[in-house]
Amino acid sequence: MSFYVVSYDLVKEHSGKDYKPLWDALGKLDSCKAQQSTYLVASTMTKLALFNHLTRLIDEDDRLLVVPFSERPKFNKGFTGINSWVAKHFPTK
Repeated sequence: MSFYVVSYDLVKEHSGKDYKPLWDALGKLDSCKAQQSTYLVASTMTKLALFNHLTRLIDEDDRLLVVPFSERPKFNKGFTGINSWVAKHFPTK
């Protein structure tokens, strides 16, 4: 299992473009929404495979970043679900 930060900028989010497939795909992964456009993802996919999977769901003018991480993340005021996601994947000893 690998862990990734996935962050995106949807350039024309309010222009009527359909980003629901991206959000649905992130929702189907073992993920949690950490910030407005940032998810934490646990996956057996490689960084490149995850990037390619999500890139086909956004437009050419949008931006996507996939960064692997291996340590328990530190955060404050995370979105609902982040505490349980982090505890599940990075239990305290």
